[in-house]
Amino acid sequence: MFKQFRMRVWKYKLRKKVKRVGSNLQIFSKNIYIEFPEQLSIGDHCKINDGVVINARGGCSIGNGVTLSGGCKLITSGYDLDKWIESNERVHKNRPIVIGDNVWVCTNAIICPGVSILGDHVVVAAGAVVTKDVLENNCIVAGIPAKVCKKL
Repeated sequence: MFKQFRMRVWKYKLRKKVKRVGSNLQIFSKNIYIEFPEQLSIGDHCKINDGVVINARGGCSIGNGVTLSGGCKLITSGYDLDKWIESNERVHKNRPIVIGDNVWVCTNAIICPGVSILGDHVVVAAGAVVTKDVLENNCIVAGIPAKVCKKL
């Protein structure tokens, strides 16, 4: 009973920090890491599982009905490779991530900076690394780098 109470308090505090949280957000563990929560927007009926990492430095928008499975990562920031050779200065480049409705990001999948999954009913397979936009609806993307491998 006390454990459930602590989880409710933790969710309440998270809602106060995040830019937007829709109704019926389900979080199954306190073992999630959200960097720059004020840049994160979460839609209705979303689920976040254990070990999820969200770096929202560049902005992150998660649609309705999205499930983030254990260990997946949404990363909006990385080194600017355009200036990598001519400068010893390592500069971060922030680019937003947008995830559409009813998307399932499976275990240990990685969504890279600047990627938009604009299709609805998309499954990002376990261990996939999404480096380019996914515009199709009703599909599975898999691999490194992730590509559409099956229509649903």
